[in-house]
Amino acid sequence: MKDQVINEACYMLLPKDIKSKKKHIYSKTQDELTSKCQEIYSEESSKYEECYFPCLMHGRETELSRDYRYMCFRIQSNQLKNDINELFETIHDNMIVSLSVFIEQNKHWKEENEIPTCILLLGAYFFDHIGLYTCIEAQLNANIYGPLINLHVRRTPDMKACFKQIIETCIQFGRQRNSDISTEENPEKRQWSIYCEYDPECVVKWYEEAILQGLINQDEFRLVIFLQEVEGFDGNFINHFITILKKMHERVPLLLFIGISTSVEIFQDILEKKSLKALNIKYFNTKYLNDSPDIAIQKILVSSKHPRLRLGSYLYDILFDMYQKHSFNIASFLSAIKFAMMSHFFSNPISIVNYCDSAHSELISHDHLECIRSLPSIKRFTEDLLDKGDIYSAESLLNDDYYFRNIINTLIHDIEEHNRKLDVSISFLNIIQGKYASSVRKKSLSWIYGKLLENNIQQNLDTILNPIKIMSSIDILQFIQEALTLKDIYDQFPDLEGFYKKIFDIVESSEHKNLIDISDNEINASNKTEEISNKANSELNDDVINSEFYNIRNSLYQYLQEIFRKYFVSPMTYPLHELYYFNYSRAYLDAFHPRIRAAIDTALSLPSHYLSCNYEVGDKENEDNLSIPSLPKICISYRLFLESGFLINVSDWLTAFIQSASKGNDKDDKQDSEEYLQAEFLQSLEELRYLGFIKPTKRKTDHVAKISWMR
Repeated sequence: MKDQVINEACYMLLPKDIKSKKKHIYSKTQDELTSKCQEIYSEESSKYEECYFPCLMHGRETELSRDYRYMCFRIQSNQLKNDINELFETIHDNMIVSLSVFIEQNKHWKEENEIPTCILLLGAYFFDHIGLYTCIEAQLNANIYGPLINLHVRRTPDMKACFKQIIETCIQFGRQRNSDISTEENPEKRQWSIYCEYDPECVVKWYEEAILQGLINQDEFRLVIFLQEVEGFDGNFINHFITILKKMHERVPLLLFIGISTSVEIFQDILEKKSLKALNIKYFNTKYLNDSPDIAIQKILVSSKHPRLRLGSYLYDILFDMYQKHSFNIASFLSAIKFAMMSHFFSNPISIVNYCDSAHSELISHDHLECIRSLPSIKRFTEDLLDKGDIYSAESLLNDDYYFRNIINTLIHDIEEHNRKLDVSISFLNIIQGKYASSVRKKSLSWIYGKLLENNIQQNLDTILNPIKIMSSIDILQFIQEALTLKDIYDQFPDLEGFYKKIFDIVESSEHKNLIDISDNEINASNKTEEISNKANSELNDDVINSEFYNIRNSLYQYLQEIFRKYFVSPMTYPLHELYYFNYSRAYLDAFHPRIRAAIDTALSLPSHYLSCNYEVGDKENEDNLSIPSLPKICISYRLFLESGFLINVSDWLTAFIQSASKGNDKDDKQDSEEYLQAEFLQSLEELRYLGFIKPTKRKTDHVAKISWMR
């Protein structure tokens, strides 16, 4: 057990890419069935190689239901993967667009003393370095004429390895150009010099030779060097490397990209002044960190094209709290959504209910209905029926399967319709919050979504709708025009377009009146009395127009408040919400944030959970006996450790250990010798110190102290 940390194992089942066809496919409609078959399965593909899901409900689940549950998981998993890729593209868009301008400006050779340098500020908590680097490489390959060299500390840790990579990439680029020209023009075979692998001068020699042989265009050529995660390189190496590149740039046109994962200050502290002067730096930052959770929620949960399992209130609160205090990135959100989907389909037999065309499907058996009846939301629904005095409906729900299947169809339709309206309302509120100029008063989408799950959104509705009270007529027109682009907005907010027309008429009449007033003032400028009279009439008309606008704005505020109070009810209060919202936070925490202290204590106290030994859990006689030979010696030391105080005398600990470990064995046994047991004790003592249970103390030289968190 030395140099090992005992922990609980976690297994995750990841789906393979869908390349096979299944005979039995059930979907909500025949159109969806056809589209799924065309999109995911092909006529030439074979059947599933193997279904990795077990038959649940103590084996009473049919193989057909199990296979369909597995198929639903694979479909949803691939759809989630596509949405996550779109999320990454959205987050990368701002930097890629800015980089395209920089690349366009520096793609051609210029007489310049400094090396054009692009600094990519990713930040310590940026979660998709590889994806962003891939997008940047694709952008460079599409717009830059020349080789692209990626340097990372794992592959190129020193100067020799870096220039070996640079020279090999340049020679490969030259050979590719040579083969292209040879196939087109069929010239004589070109002779290439043999280059040294580590000499920077070889790069210059290759460049000059390639120009002489007509392989590259000198005006368009750029040698692009991409230093990824520059903090991994040594500071002296970076300065020396930039000095060499500065000398090369006088003869070879270079373009330098540097990825920073920490901060600019740390990078500037690494570089010397002469290195900074050699670079013409342009900074490009990723999207502001606080916007990342809002983008993820908008793309994955709210505006996704594929309705799927979502996070419940408990799990969402835990993830949001971890984001604010620890992780500062959305990787935890994405991993939680993946885990929720895997756990939901793997261990929940009723996960197929809302994916069937009807609750009367042959896939849903009587055992499935009994599992649904045991859900907490269905139990509350039954109790509500009893409270209302509808005893017949409650009794039929519990005893009549056909009646219960009809109820399930109705409940599924209600919660799906409610989720659709919630998505529109959340997007609408997000547009309203975007009108705040100050980020202090603005409520983020992640905050709104959390309050909605907790069913506390209505208490904060006045605060959320406050921007409408301070909007001007032009701002309200822009806001309504943006809101009307949302999907299904006319069904949920039918009078919104009417408010837009009323305010638009007011703005139009106000502009027309101002033009008339200007022309009248020019005509009657000579008459002072008429000028004063016209000014008073103009102010009176302005007051009338403003009063009319204020009334319409207040009516719009009250209308939106009424609609939101109607629809903003937490979906966690609906029956059968367990089919749509994964709320088992303990399962997620055990898988991604295991209780290490409890795992170590269990392993040392009850080793039979982890090891093959004769120690039987629950046997009181064995539990009280410290001299079981099959127990590891560290477990005996740990049992004695638990019985000791804050300061432990090592000599007394050794004596008790020898008595416990040698009891019941023959004296002639080698393992019972005092020297051997003393060595075992010292090893177990060191293992306990390594695991963080004890530490040396200066108070007494022959004692050790317990660590505070284990007291």
